[in-house]
Amino acid sequence: MVSAMDDSIGRIVENMKRFVYTKDGSERTLFDDTIFIFSSDNGGMSQGLGYGGASNKPLRGRKGDTWEGGCRVPAFITNLNMTGTHEDLFHMTDWLPTIYSGILGATQADLGDIDGINQFDVLQKTAEPLRNEILYDIANFQDTNFTFYTPPPGIWPASFELSGSFGAALRVNNFKLIAGCSTIIGCSSNYNETWEGNTDKDRILLFDLSKDQSEENNIAEEFPDVVRDLRERLDFHLARAVDPIHVPDDPAGHPSHPFPIGYFTTGWCEPIRNPSSKKSQNKNLKLPDSKEEL
Repeated sequence: MVSAMDDSIGRIVENMKRFVYTKDGSERTLFDDTIFIFSSDNGGMSQGLGYGGASNKPLRGRKGDTWEGGCRVPAFITNLNMTGTHEDLFHMTDWLPTIYSGILGATQADLGDIDGINQFDVLQKTAEPLRNEILYDIANFQDTNFTFYTPPPGIWPASFELSGSFGAALRVNNFKLIAGCSTIIGCSSNYNETWEGNTDKDRILLFDLSKDQSEENNIAEEFPDVVRDLRERLDFHLARAVDPIHVPDDPAGHPSHPFPIGYFTTGWCEPIRNPSSKKSQNKNLKLPDSKEEL
């Protein structure tokens, strides 16, 4: 897949460079006027159940995990009139304001109350880093009955029973806190320890990613103040999170039942509610009581 994308994007770039025009006495190409942004939504499906041929080494974990291997991905952007690399924190939500305000010059206030940060100046190295926090995920099924079904015959031995589970991960500067489960199997009560499933939702792990990018050394016991601060920050995010909506599977939404035939369409169900129109009911929720795993 990577080779196919490389070939197809290469052909696009070659063709854009073929379109030449003159502006202010100088020749330019369509490529000169184009900004390319390339990124990924998750790490590769490395070894384990559902192995997809990927490797995220030296990072731990894979697609679907809150380990670094499941979340930290490379990216590049062209035609910013500079070259080089960045190691600063950049969240997927930052792309919208960076493109809308930083590149297009529009007013970020038009986007409303968003989580992303305009990092255009940071990418051009004309500003100090703006982001010091990354919220990876809050998978809160403590008061929810939910089963994630896998289609038979599948690559998984069984569907994932997530009811009652909890998992979250947060990074502030170089410290990363993991509370509860960190993989979909770990969040599943019907997978036992042989499969590394049914992780204790009270588990607390802390890593210093500047020294331990493979997340091998849990330092929670050495830095109780850091654990406390990051837990409080996670509580803040949990309290403002939009309530999840989990409903029974509806076969009408299966791609084999489209109308017209041969098309995948929306409109097969009515909206339950608009999450943005209702304030979260999570204000009094807290993380489970911690249990540091040594």
